[in-house]
Amino acid sequence: MKLGHIIAAATLLAPIPFAGMTNPATASSVHTVVVSGFFAVKDGGTFPSYNVTRVRFNIPPRTFTLTHSRPSDSLTRRLCAADETRGELRVQMVLQPSQAVDVLAEVKLYEETTCENHDLEGKNWDSIRVTPGQTKQIYLMQVNGEYDSRDNAEAHIIVHQNINSKLVEQYQKICADNPEACKMKIG
Repeated sequence: MKLGHIIAAATLLAPIPFAGMTNPATASSVHTVVVSGFFAVKDGGTFPSYNVTRVRFNIPPRTFTLTHSRPSDSLTRRLCAADETRGELRVQMVLQPSQAVDVLAEVKLYEETTCENHDLEGKNWDSIRVTPGQTKQIYLMQVNGEYDSRDNAEAHIIVHQNINSKLVEQYQKICADNPEACKMKIG
């Protein structure tokens, strides 16, 4: 009789150690995410001259590797125009259990008498979901809300998931050899 109880207990307890385990194929899958685009900040000047200063940074293709054991990464960039208007860009990527990557991009605009200030004039954000093999874009614009201000910050982000790494290497070489070839036009 005791042997029957032992067999029953062993049968019931056997699946428990495996209940929380992840599928090995899912756990070890590597997701390559490539982010590129541009980020620009414009100081619109002040009355009466309105001398416009624009600073632009082309984001060359940057590769991020996400796994289910390390599911997130981010890209940040700060730009200053005319030593008084600062823009900040943050792109956050998170790999989901569904194999899609959620991307959140946020632009913040600060303006004061120097770029090292905490006078937030506004922020704008958007998010997208990129599944394996997809390419999607985010375009953000934040305009200074103060009266008669022409300051702004804008970003155009292109996100690729699981792109051919040889193609990325070729594109990065083109950008290194000829930066003009990588410039993107602003509408």
